[in-house]
Amino acid sequence: MKDYSNIGRLAVRIVLGAQLLLGFVFNLLHWPDTVATSAAMLGDSLAPWASAGAIALLGLSGLSLMFDFRPQWGAILLALFLLPATPSHILSAREARQQGEAAVAAQPEEAGRLPIRRLTEIADRGQIANVGKNLVLLAAGVWLALSAGPRSKKKAAG
Repeated sequence: MKDYSNIGRLAVRIVLGAQLLLGFVFNLLHWPDTVATSAAMLGDSLAPWASAGAIALLGLSGLSLMFDFRPQWGAILLALFLLPATPSHILSAREARQQGEAAVAAQPEEAGRLPIRRLTEIADRGQIANVGKNLVLLAAGVWLALSAGPRSKKKAAG
């Protein structure tokens, strides 16, 4: 029976690396929004540094895992990015819910409150979906690091 584990590992490396590198490029292209998001959580003075560090972690972990170059380090870099980033989605979901409830309460009854309530639910679900996505990305990174083949181990040793 043929062993297809290398093909599966290659597919996970490509998809995970592409996801991380797309996030890297997206955050670079939307630098002001990235810094503004960080500023909301960390304050204005730390935001540019935290954003630059987060973007660097995304890019380095994506390259490491995609090209199977020291994947254990790539998984560590990915964890360093995702572990603080994931709770931010939970906080954003709570904030979206609170803002939506305030907007619903401020809107006159005759105007119909359903559209605002629905938008709030969508924003909330989107943030919670990001939490799940981050956990899956973390699991895939850890799996790639733990299943690193002899080729990866030789690269790391030599």
